[in-house]
Amino acid sequence: MKYNKLEESYRELEKKVNYLQEELRDKQDHSSKQKEEITRLDTDRITEAEQREKLESTIVFLEDKVARKEKEVKDNEKEHSLEMERLKTSCDSILSVHIKDKEAAERENSNLRDEGRSCLKVLCLKVV
Repeated sequence: MKYNKLEESYRELEKKVNYLQEELRDKQDHSSKQKEEITRLDTDRITEAEQREKLESTIVFLEDKVARKEKEVKDNEKEHSLEMERLKTSCDSILSVHIKDKEAAERENSNLRDEGRSCLKVLCLKVV
């Protein structure tokens, strides 16, 4: 009888041990899965940080490029403005000379006309 009780106690203890071992395996599996998830999240975080760093570097590069282009455009606009001012001054100068030449030609033409009329009057007087 003692033997049966011992055997029964042994089976109960064996069941408890099996149950506890199963529970331990489940917890270890769960713990292992959590560790894998933590590792994956750490890897994702590192990858995101690397991508963020690359993006920030690209942004800085592009901002510098935009700033250089804006400066280049501003410099070109200044140069264009100066060139336009030089062309305007040159055109004004040429126009001024042309106007003076035209006025001189008109005066000469008027003088020649007056001279021609005078000559015509003299001829007319001589003929009459």
